Amino acid sequence: MIVLNGEIKMKCPECGNEELKYYHTGVYYCTKCDEYVRVIPKNIQEGIDFFVLHGGDSHLGSFVRAVLENNLREAFGQADLTSREYLFEIMQYCYNEIPTTCWGSKENVEAWQGELR
Repeated sequence: MIVLNGEIKMKCPECGNEELKYYHTGVYYCTKCDEYVRVIPKNIQEGIDFFVLHGGDSHLGSFVRAVLENNLREAFGQADLTSREYLFEIMQYCYNEIPTTCWGSKENVEAWQGELR
């Protein structure tokens, strides 16, 4: 996610194009790919990806930890406005892109951390 003149900008996950046209929350039209793409805020994706690759929680905020632990109440409680707006897309990213063994419960998150340390 890039903030330019107070406006949030997203990158296309396929080609990296930063000139996306807003369609609706979480969905943008990429002029380079000529297709609609779902995106999540870059800082959230980086935190999730770091956790998946390294098991460390130094990049995990309380919101991302709550998402990974599948704690909806805590996720909404910790979310800023952007995270709250993109919660559905963030959950889709977890469901479709990361191993099921590293998220979904507090026990899974802790076990994943233990395996990668």
